[in-house]
Amino acid sequence: MKVADCQKVMLLQSEMATARRNYADQKTIDAYTQQLNELVSATITCKGVNQEIPMRLVTTKFGVDWWSMPSFNFADENGYVPMTELLDAQSVQYGINIIDHAAEPMQQAIIVVRQLAQALQKLQAAFLQTKPAE
Repeated sequence: MKVADCQKVMLLQSEMATARRNYADQKTIDAYTQQLNELVSATITCKGVNQEIPMRLVTTKFGVDWWSMPSFNFADENGYVPMTELLDAQSVQYGINIIDHAAEPMQQAIIVVRQLAQALQKLQAAFLQTKPAE
């Protein structure tokens, strides 16, 4: 999986979750889906058959809400198949629930990691400036 702009992805995910919880229509969620697809690309490697399967987000009805659902483009399918069509309902519900509950804490963790990285960069720059010339 490659993410072009993690901060923007987290912001879009947060905005989309708010929209979804306010019963956003398909068109609204699809606008988020398209933006996310510009920032995120992914493939799954199936070692047993030596095949790479492209993944992208597709706006899919899940329960009463529209979601940006991971979907896969299998060689024998026409277009992308949403993850919800590949797994049993209970597994999908648990997975979505876990993702939904983890998104906000992950966002805070990413902020802390970025702040730590910036602090280390400043410390390294200060160290290099004070190092005597050889």
